[in-house]
Amino acid sequence: MTTANNGPSSPAPAPAPASDDLEPRDRLRARVSDALRNLALAVDGLYQLAPSDPNAATRRRLAAEWDQQAKVLRRRANKVDAAVDAADRAELERRASWYERRAELQEQGLAFPRELSTPLDHLDRIDAFRRLLADLAELLGEIRTEDFAAFALALLNGGGPLDGRPTSGDNDGAKPPAMTGEHLGRFQLEVYALLESAGVVLRASEGTHRVADHSAAGQFSFLPYNLPKTQYPDT
Repeated sequence: MTTANNGPSSPAPAPAPASDDLEPRDRLRARVSDALRNLALAVDGLYQLAPSDPNAATRRRLAAEWDQQAKVLRRRANKVDAAVDAADRAELERRASWYERRAELQEQGLAFPRELSTPLDHLDRIDAFRRLLADLAELLGEIRTEDFAAFALALLNGGGPLDGRPTSGDNDGAKPPAMTGEHLGRFQLEVYALLESAGVVLRASEGTHRVADHSAAGQFSFLPYNLPKTQYPDT
């Protein structure tokens, strides 16, 4: 009596023995073994194709919800007689298209253009912007005016034009534009003013400070934000 091959999985399913050579019990065992082997291969394939992005599952869920909402709106639009109420049908189709386009971009992990954004999306953009500003503010704390002069001179020595002025040879006589402490200080204050307006505070050892008090040592803290209700421009 021939038994089924229950050895280790291979990259491709092993050919099943001829059914005529097996007893009914062994024939069933062989079919179950092949099914389990194929299932294991399928699971391995899913893991290989799974994105590394930890937010991928959430993106797919939202994309599926929006796609379903678009289908509902399409069905409602198809029930409206365009000859009787063309405006209502056009509005339903516009809303369906809005959801479809959002779902497509969400599935791909792409940013929404402004016409597809919700009020909460606009707040998220400001949050991303203020976090970039905080990084910039930390970098500014390590920069001195002489650093700008050295960098400008390095650009000249690299043979590139500066302020539209042609350069040649060793750039004899070429001088970098002056960066004064006043210029740098004004720029720093503008950055800190933007941070403060975006709800960023400085957490120092002795408590919380306004961002303008950037001379104190500490880390930035971002005040939370949210809308009372997620709003969509088409609902």
